[in-house]
Amino acid sequence: MRAARHRQRAGARELGIPGKRNEEFEAHILKMAGERGAVLLIAIICVMLLFLISGISFDLIVNHFRLETSQEKILKAYNMAESGINYEVAVVLAAMQKNPGQFPPPGVPGGTQLPSGSPFGVEYGSYAVDRVEFRSASVIITCTGTYQNVRRTLTEQYALPVKGYP
Repeated sequence: MRAARHRQRAGARELGIPGKRNEEFEAHILKMAGERGAVLLIAIICVMLLFLISGISFDLIVNHFRLETSQEKILKAYNMAESGINYEVAVVLAAMQKNPGQFPPPGVPGGTQLPSGSPFGVEYGSYAVDRVEFRSASVIITCTGTYQNVRRTLTEQYALPVKGYP
């Protein structure tokens, strides 16, 4: 039994584990204390790098979302302007079929402003017909579409297929 304890103490001394206080153990503790500070510093740096990477990733995702949102608004404003032009073409054709003398004859510069608004409601955007100009056998319509403070203006020319217009 004594021999086993003696071997155990000798092995503990070789490993730096004290059977009683010894100088090797104190030196080993002091050495480990310096390493623990380094490990803590490395752990803090790693956590900071992870926060930095996650912050950059979050910023990229937010910027991508903003870009998609602004592109969606631009597209919806463009679609509102295009739908306004199409609606105005239908109004012009219907009015020409009912009473061709209501509009200036073809070839006269200027034209007229036809009253129209958005039949879709404000929440879906709106359009405003800026100009309706009649030329020989065609009409030029300029329309501005608006969706959440984004504006797009389109100008398109259409041929007039109604009888009585060359």
